[in-house]
Amino acid sequence: MSDDHWYSFAATIRERASRERDWRAWFRRELTRLAMDVLDSDGEVRANGLDAMPTGRYRFAEIGEARARFPGAPWLRESACPYIGRVVGVISWDWWSPDIDTHEYFASGILLAGRGCLARSDGTGYMDFIVEQDFPLFDAAQKGGFHDGDFFWRDDPQYTAYVRQTIVDAVEKLGLKTELSNYGTSHNPHRIDQFIPRRGQTFASCWETFKQHERETIRLWGHNLKEVRSPAFEQLLSDGDA
Repeated sequence: MSDDHWYSFAATIRERASRERDWRAWFRRELTRLAMDVLDSDGEVRANGLDAMPTGRYRFAEIGEARARFPGAPWLRESACPYIGRVVGVISWDWWSPDIDTHEYFASGILLAGRGCLARSDGTGYMDFIVEQDFPLFDAAQKGGFHDGDFFWRDDPQYTAYVRQTIVDAVEKLGLKTELSNYGTSHNPHRIDQFIPRRGQTFASCWETFKQHERETIRLWGHNLKEVRSPAFEQLLSDGDA
């Protein structure tokens, strides 16, 4: 296989402040941690561990190579999210298994690990995994809010502080002061635990005020799970040739 070959699918990999300079190494480890999928040293994808049968083939590319091959491609642009790093590389792959569910799981792992865009190499479609999305304030009071907490990434203190402050500020506009949960959970980690009544308020009146406004929206940066969990994602990953 020539070094300039591109497979049917590609995804950008965005820099993490907490990761070392060798983006290929940390990306491989992160993908295995998140999805149990292995990118072996021979360029083969092995779903569910190194001992599994190969389910595809992949290659890495530097961002300069990708931009030269796909000039002006929208999926190679930098993210507008201030909590996401620059694009440092690209992974391109083909998927051999006919099982679309397995491919969706693998592609989801690629997006979670790289926090980038996923695209078809033939230019017929792409999606960005990092989006700014509106939610009802209602989600901020729910254990299962914000896609059960999966909308957020949890390894960046600055991002976490931004999310929590945005929620606090939205509630403050209602004349309410709130405390957010600060304990570990696999569900929504930024949940309103309780309100702190001000003069003339009670706990009950605070919750009643919040309930009256719970359909107002709050806008946050996070994972594009709405599209990943839609039929459009399956369509994007359907068979195609680069």
